[in-house]
Amino acid sequence: MSFKIISIDGPTGVGKSTIARQLATKLDCLYVDTGAMFR
Repeated sequence: MSFKIISIDGPTGVGKSTIARQLATKLDCLYVDTGAMFR
């Protein structure tokens, strides 16, 4: 089984999380907020 990983990076406040959630919904994928893991 192979997995594809999409990583979105950028400065604070540009909408990374919003776009990532929308993309995950559209592609029927898992959304993982790694920033929350490290806080």
